[in-house]
Amino acid sequence: MASDQEIEEMTLLFHYPNAFEYSNYLQPQIKIEFGRGDQQPSERLPVSPTVAETFPENFREKSAEIPVLDCQRTLWEKVTLLHAENHRPDPNKLKPRMARHWSDVAVISTAERLRDDKLSVDLLGQVIRFKKIYFAANWAQYDTAVPGSLRIVPREPLQAILRKGYQEMQEMFPTKPLCFAEILERLGVLEARINAREKK
Repeated sequence: MASDQEIEEMTLLFHYPNAFEYSNYLQPQIKIEFGRGDQQPSERLPVSPTVAETFPENFREKSAEIPVLDCQRTLWEKVTLLHAENHRPDPNKLKPRMARHWSDVAVISTAERLRDDKLSVDLLGQVIRFKKIYFAANWAQYDTAVPGSLRIVPREPLQAILRKGYQEMQEMFPTKPLCFAEILERLGVLEARINAREKK
């Protein structure tokens, strides 16, 4: 079914029967978004479902190779989002279920594939140009989402909102996640790393 939210007219929601009781955060549905997506750079990687790992005898093929967005593109997409939200005049207008993005950046920031010598400032610039067209907002300050002026560690008023949102999303994690203080620490390290890079 199509999403009933006017702002998500390019979104499909696939509902499935749930085997567990969810709180108000998790919902038994898969959300697929279309449009406004820059798919480059991308690569093909194998993925395998948890059910195939748990019941391998029931699967002839346990994995499939699919096209996925390059992890560095994902990092820059989320980093520019965090920077923009840090400049939103009223943090109380943050959309629901957004704390996951701060968590995502904190987790992937330590990946081997995202070492300093592999981070592309040119790709960051490409993402910024895309955001200025398709996610334009006067307050976002995308022009300053560059080495030397990037701000991804949330300001105090925003931290309080994110802390509450992060607590609500705990049932999403199959294993113990980072605590909120660890997320802030990792974001601080990443922010310093990027700001130390040469601006192009």
